[in-house]
Amino acid sequence: MRKLTMVVALATIFSLVVAGPALAQVIELSPRDDVYLEQFCPPDGDETVFARGGADRLRLDLCGDTDNEPDPSDSDVDVANGQGGNDIIRVNDGDIQDTANGGPGTDRCRGDLDLGASETSVDDPPIGPGGGTGPEEDVGDTLNCEQRTWVTGEFYNQT
Repeated sequence: MRKLTMVVALATIFSLVVAGPALAQVIELSPRDDVYLEQFCPPDGDETVFARGGADRLRLDLCGDTDNEPDPSDSDVDVANGQGGNDIIRVNDGDIQDTANGGPGTDRCRGDLDLGASETSVDDPPIGPGGGTGPEEDVGDTLNCEQRTWVTGEFYNQT
């Protein structure tokens, strides 16, 4: 009986160690006007934030990935959900793995954009991370808002 208990305990601990980095922190805000500042940086940087209404300010722009390729062991995939109200959402943190969802109201979003090889024009709309079809394609954060602002730079090694 003691061996069985030990095996179950070790299996539980091992599964938590393996699954832990893959889980995102989920934060739910109040139905009032909220200001949220990013709290988790890599290696446990993934955050999903749900605003519940009001004119919210969601700032997930403090921590990004440190290299030019998405790396699961050093990730910072943020998802900001504004929902109702006139929200301002910032996910321009130096990587192109984030998503900003506005919702009802007039929402403003700011995200990162890696211009394609031409670096002279912005495709409308840019395709999210890894979704481009060639070196000319712009790739960036996914911004689902009425007003979108891009911070351009080199965030992804396009091929």
